[in-house]
Amino acid sequence: MKVLELYSGIGGMHFALLESGIPAKVVAAIDINPVANDVYRHNFPETVLMNRNIQSISAQTLNKLDVDAILMSPPCQPFTRLGLQRDILDSRACSLLHVLSLIPKLKNLKYILLENVQGFEVSQMRNKLVDCLEECGYAYRELMLSPSQFGIPNSRRRYYLLAKRKDLKFCFEQTPLQNDSSSELLKLLPKSKHFLLAEKTGKSNSRSGKICYTLDNIVEEYVEESRRDDQFKVLRSS
Repeated sequence: MKVLELYSGIGGMHFALLESGIPAKVVAAIDINPVANDVYRHNFPETVLMNRNIQSISAQTLNKLDVDAILMSPPCQPFTRLGLQRDILDSRACSLLHVLSLIPKLKNLKYILLENVQGFEVSQMRNKLVDCLEECGYAYRELMLSPSQFGIPNSRRRYYLLAKRKDLKFCFEQTPLQNDSSSELLKLLPKSKHFLLAEKTGKSNSRSGKICYTLDNIVEEYVEESRRDDQFKVLRSS
C-alpha cells in the first residue's frame, strides 16, 4: 500500500505507521516548515519530501503518486478550545479545505487517517469533512482517544477519523490494547544523581514531613485514575 503523508512535520505518523506493522510505504510527504523538514529528512532519508504549501498541490500531482492512503494531521489552532476557534474562517484551515476539494478527484485513494485536537469533532470543518467522505463513497469512524487508554501517563485527548472506500475492508486486524506501557517507559528514564522519590519509598521524609512513593507507583496510579476518567469513546461510525 502506497501512502502520502500530508502536514508531515518530523514524521510522527510515518513512524507510527512503521510501528503498526501494516504492510505500507510512505512514498511522499509534504510540509512547508523547513526546520521540520530537515528533521524529517534525517528520520526518513529515503522518502520523497516536498517542501511546499499544500494549497499549491494539484490533483494531477497526487494522482501521479498513485497513493492508496493519506495520513494527515492538519493545523490544530483553528479548532483548539484554548484558541479563538475561528474554524473554517481561520487562514490556517485553508489548506485542509483545499485537501477536501482534491479528494473527489483522486482516482485510487482508498483510505484516509486524520488526527486533530479535541474540539475538531464539533467544528464546521469536521462537518465539511464527513460530508465530503459521504459524497465520495467512504465509510468512516470517528474516535476520541487518550494515551492513558494505552498505558501512557498522559491524558491529552485527540480526535481521529479513519475512512475507507465502502467497497473495501481495512487491511489490518484489530489488536488488544497493551496497558503496561508505563512500566516500559520507566526503564528508559536515565538514573539521576539527585534526590529521587523512589529512594524514600513509603517512609517519612524528615525534611518535608511527607510520605514519598516510588516513581512506579506514581505513574501507575496516574494511569489507572486517568483510565477511569477517560474511557474509550467512539464518536460516530458511518
